[in-house]
Amino acid sequence: MLPQLDLTDAEGRLSRFLTNEWELYDGVSVPSDSEISLLDILLSIMMNSRLDTADKVRSIWKGKAGVEWMLARIPPDLALTDETIPWDHLSELFAAFCAIKWAGPGVATKILHKKRPALIPILDSVVLANLHPFLPPPFLQRRQPDPVYMVEKLKLFRELLFCHEDRICELRECCAGERYPISPIRALEILLWTQWEPRGYYRTESG
Repeated sequence: MLPQLDLTDAEGRLSRFLTNEWELYDGVSVPSDSEISLLDILLSIMMNSRLDTADKVRSIWKGKAGVEWMLARIPPDLALTDETIPWDHLSELFAAFCAIKWAGPGVATKILHKKRPALIPILDSVVLANLHPFLPPPFLQRRQPDPVYMVEKLKLFRELLFCHEDRICELRECCAGERYPISPIRALEILLWTQWEPRGYYRTESG
C-alpha cells in the first residue's frame, strides 16, 4: 500500500513554494560531482537543516571524506526512475553521512539532493514520518539504523513517483514555464511536504 498523494491545488502549492524557496536552494548551480563543498553544506541551511553553528558546519566538513568516497560510486546521471538502482551503495552512502555528528537523514539528503538531483529527494522529518506507516511489516518497528529506513522509504517514494509520473511531468512543465526548473523527485517531495507539513506552509494562498 502507498500513501495517498493529494493533488489538490498541486500547481499552486508548487508555485508558492518555489517562488519563496527556489532562488536560494534549487536555483543555485551545484556540480554533480562527488566533492562536498562548503557551499553544498551551507545551501542545506536554506532548507532548514539546522546546521546553525560553526561547530556543526565544521563537523560535516571534517567528516565528509567518507561520504565523498561513497558518492563517487554513484553515477551523477542516475535517476530514481531508472530500471536498476544501486540500493546497497545508497545504503552505504546514507550510513557514511549519518555517522557524522549533526548529520541525520534530513541534513544528509538536503546536501545529497543537490549532488544527485534526479536520484535522492530530501527526506526530512515530515516526509520520513509520514512514509513510515506504509513500510513493509518487518520495518514498522524502529529496530534498524536510520540508513536502512531511508532506503526502504526511498523505495516507497520511487513507487509513488511511478504511480504519478504523468501528472508530475505536467507539473514540472508548469514550474519550468514559471522559470523554476526542478527534477521529478523534487516536485513529488515538495507536494508531499506541503501535504503533510502540519503548519500549512504553502498549502493555501495565505499559508
